[in-house]
Amino acid sequence: MKSRRNWLVAMVPLGLWLALFGRYLFAADGVAPAERDGDFYLFAYPLADVAFEMLGRGTIPHWNPYTDCGVPLLVSVQQGVLYPPNWIHLLVSTERAFCLLIVAHTLLAGVGTWLYCRGRGCSSEASAVAAMVFIGGGTGLVHFHEGQAMIVHAIAWWPWILWQLDRLARRRSAGGLAGLAGLLALQFLAGCPIFTLVMAWMIPIYLLVFSMDWSDRFSRANLGRLAGAVASALLALGLVMAVLWPAIEFMEQAHRGELSLEVAETHSIPPAHWGRAIVPGLMGDPLKGTYWGDLQNWNAMFHSGVVALVLAACGVFSRHRKDAVWWTVITLGLASYCLGGVVYTVCYLYVPGFNLFRRPIVLRLFLLFSVAVMAALGCDAVQGASRRRGGSRVMFVASGLGLAGLIYGVAGWIGQIEPPDWWLSLVRASDGAGELVARVDLQFERFAELSREMVLVASTVVAVALALGYSRWRRQPAVGTMGLLLVMAAELFVMGSPWLQSSEVDEKAAPSHRVAEALAGETGDFRLACLCDESSRLFNRFAIDRFHTLGGAEDLIPGRFSSFLFAISGQPPFLQHVFAFGPDTPRPVKRQFFDLLGVRYYVCPRGAHRTYAVDLAGDRMVKEGVFTYRDEVYDLFENASARQRVVIVHDWTQVDSLESLEKRAGSERNLLVALEERLRPLIKQGFEGGTFVEEQLPRPDGDDTARGSESVT
Repeated sequence: MKSRRNWLVAMVPLGLWLALFGRYLFAADGVAPAERDGDFYLFAYPLADVAFEMLGRGTIPHWNPYTDCGVPLLVSVQQGVLYPPNWIHLLVSTERAFCLLIVAHTLLAGVGTWLYCRGRGCSSEASAVAAMVFIGGGTGLVHFHEGQAMIVHAIAWWPWILWQLDRLARRRSAGGLAGLAGLLALQFLAGCPIFTLVMAWMIPIYLLVFSMDWSDRFSRANLGRLAGAVASALLALGLVMAVLWPAIEFMEQAHRGELSLEVAETHSIPPAHWGRAIVPGLMGDPLKGTYWGDLQNWNAMFHSGVVALVLAACGVFSRHRKDAVWWTVITLGLASYCLGGVVYTVCYLYVPGFNLFRRPIVLRLFLLFSVAVMAALGCDAVQGASRRRGGSRVMFVASGLGLAGLIYGVAGWIGQIEPPDWWLSLVRASDGAGELVARVDLQFERFAELSREMVLVASTVVAVALALGYSRWRRQPAVGTMGLLLVMAAELFVMGSPWLQSSEVDEKAAPSHRVAEALAGETGDFRLACLCDESSRLFNRFAIDRFHTLGGAEDLIPGRFSSFLFAISGQPPFLQHVFAFGPDTPRPVKRQFFDLLGVRYYVCPRGAHRTYAVDLAGDRMVKEGVFTYRDEVYDLFENASARQRVVIVHDWTQVDSLESLEKRAGSERNLLVALEERLRPLIKQGFEGGTFVEEQLPRPDGDDTARGSESVT
């Protein structure tokens, strides 16, 4: 009977998983699991398409020649070329592989969370609560919407690692230690190294808290547990060393390198945005175009569902006191980290490795898991599994607040109350409010939308309270817990489902396909440039048809090339993660740059030759209106003066800016003297160290037919 009940309980999280992600399991050919022109089409899709095509041909994808005049590919950990689940790319199309990977990893995360909570003594109902929160929380779904699936893939292994640690604490075996090593290696190879860094610090503390017998701290059992964990970690390092060591070396040479605290704190969750954890539409809906908050932080949202937050508060009073204290401390610490607060500053200044990563917000997935576990503890607490009555009191207070919120929301929805001062102050303080600040009619409309969502959120709390109250009155606890699970599943689906979108790859790849058709008859090796601004999101799109480009989208660029880009374009290194000559590039594009970099063809918006590309005016038009993207018409031109050449930057020297010299010189004569003093050794060094070689280079596709090339160093 108990087994049957467990299966019935398990059907609720499985149903939620299928309702959310079944669309990708049964997606048609050519459909990709992302819609917006975010990181999926900037990074994930084109680079995976390139890497696994190479791997399918039997070529190790060390190098990506299509972005930024060529950048390392294998050691760019985010691409996950050596991550075994990603090898499904070798069997199906790129877009189909991404769909199946999302389906598999969300199921993996849910099952792992269930097993971990069951292993910690939670009931099957409580474990189902945790699994639903972890896979259905809006925090993870926002990453899917942005196309950052590798982040969710990496966190999916976290509950499995904790589950295996608990198993090894009870009974060690060689197979168990090898299994832990495999889980650690898979987590790193998934493509989010900051998660590996966080786990490297959290796992030892977790072992000390939950695995050690402190009554006999130096016992053989304790030493064996620690030795086993160290052995698993060393084995995991051995498994990933082929990627880890060159990746570390590359990061030291990359254009970003160590970040300042000010830069590293970018993309934290602003305090006002924590209200979206309760009501996601507090600042409008980004999916419907009504978002009016800070434009940089439209996705700065933590969402686990309001029922999960209430249960997490109840979890503080769980009978599993050690678990409750541990996960409460972890939850509060992670919340401070995501705020960019004290915990983040301490980690940045004193914990090795954290100064290499920005975006404190990224750890919200760890926060989501912590809230999920706390919600599981709270689920058992409100069912009466705990003798501590604090959980029931928290639920009683929450139900009262939910009822008040329901009444207030209905009044705001039907227009019985005006937008309150607290909400108007948020509007006035927001950089993205625009006309909402002055238009009263729009304020009423947006507040009515917020009130409608408030009604939905408050209704879930009231419904859970009624279900639990009815079950106690009728002494049918199964009715209450099943009602809780169903209400929570409905809330997570309604709030999260809109974030899961899809698109036709052919539509997104159309610009590249149209250019490929126009240049189908052209011969020789050449680079293609797309003159666009950052908002056009066309970066890396042309790698789909294997065009070599001088810019693109890439988080890590070799420092030498980064300095070279800065010299010719004025674009500072931190902004070069997306690069193309365009209206937002500090210096206008010059023909000599295209000649130097072998750019024979380029596309640009109509009219660009009269503005930022005036130096290219007069070039032969190859195809008028070669494609239209986001209502912008692009034409294709030929830069006839470009020659086939290779430019290799061996070294660079940073000198004082002209502006700083002018400030210190005081007079024109002193300025000329200062310039001569700085330029003379550079010119001398250039003539002594530079070489010019004219030679025959083999074609990169293996054809032995030679053609003349210049190698300038």
